[in-house]
Amino acid sequence: MRLLSCAAVLILTISSVAVGQADETATEATSIPQEFHDAEFDKFLDLAQLRAAWSDMDHVALAHIADQLAAGERQVGRAHKIASSKTLLMRAARAAAQRGDAESLAEIAEIAKKREWIDILSLVEAAQKTIGES
Repeated sequence: MRLLSCAAVLILTISSVAVGQADETATEATSIPQEFHDAEFDKFLDLAQLRAAWSDMDHVALAHIADQLAAGERQVGRAHKIASSKTLLMRAARAAAQRGDAESLAEIAEIAKKREWIDILSLVEAAQKTIGES
């Protein structure tokens, strides 16, 4: 629950655009608050991409980001301080299910199998069954 709260705060904080921003050439990375950066994950997670994927509820991008982040978590030995790969993949699965995207659900199922995340795999399989019945 705490990870979801942190992710929500991240999205609300970094998604807002300052009115009359002086430097319009600022990069996406500089608009992300420093407390959300986690140097050990820099090569695994692009926070600007995460922000865009979460804001747009882009389930395809979230799934890919979750897979990359899981590799980082394995190497670093812990979750990123703002969100875990499992949290991101669960959100991607729910968004794909809501949109009835069978192809993305299949990709998410493969990631869940690879990571042995049975709860996400169960959610995906139930969604796939529902889509197949429609």
